[in-house]
Amino acid sequence: MKRYLLFVLLLLLGLNTYAQENGYVTQIISDVKIDSLMKTVKELSGNVPVMVGGTQYTIVSRYKNSATNNVAANYIKQRLQNYGLTVYDQNFSSTGRNVYAVKQGQVYPD
Repeated sequence: MKRYLLFVLLLLLGLNTYAQENGYVTQIISDVKIDSLMKTVKELSGNVPVMVGGTQYTIVSRYKNSATNNVAANYIKQRLQNYGLTVYDQNFSSTGRNVYAVKQGQVYPD
């Protein structure tokens, strides 16, 4: 958990340096809600339980052979769908699965 928090903080610090040179990036960073971001990290790290499909789970591990890996994938899929995105599954092994969504660009949609 501490590694994830450190990573997030370092990422935000790095983006802050870049943002000083780019006003659009500054706007994006200011729209990030740190509390929401930290809650998601805690949920995916198993520090707090999550609701997936109306059932409460604790994500113990996201390792591809772990039973809760599929719970984590379903949780991420549910979150992306709640944002109104079309979500895709990409199986990379018999037990491993990536979940992703694509948001069409407004200025450069291709």
